[in-house]
Amino acid sequence: MKKYHKIILFLFIVSLAVSCADSTVDVSGLPTSPATNGTDQYTPLQIALYQNYPNPFNPSTTIRFDLPVGMKVTMTVRTDEWEEVEILINNRFIQEGIHVVHFDAENLPSGEYYYVFEAGPATLIGKMKCVK
Repeated sequence: MKKYHKIILFLFIVSLAVSCADSTVDVSGLPTSPATNGTDQYTPLQIALYQNYPNPFNPSTTIRFDLPVGMKVTMTVRTDEWEEVEILINNRFIQEGIHVVHFDAENLPSGEYYYVFEAGPATLIGKMKCVK
């Protein structure tokens, strides 16, 4: 490997580590591999949960997650006191791929909420803020 390739790889790894250092969820731009089904779709390499967008939000937001293989998934929304306020996905089998879930907080007060994502062996948590 040429010296400048090693430098570029090192800088990429450092920037990836810095972008994930202060987060409780995997928000990095994860590498993907081409799907083997002949489509232009991509299959993620690992389970990942991303920061909701927009954040802060009013009254709705979108949450993205990736699955490398199909598995049962649960996603709930909780208050900062850990009370469950909504079940977005209830132990449902979801195919591999890149997925989004829409959350509408129209009937909830302003505040900080957590989205809890359980997929296979992983439990990932993201924090979001509703501002009305």
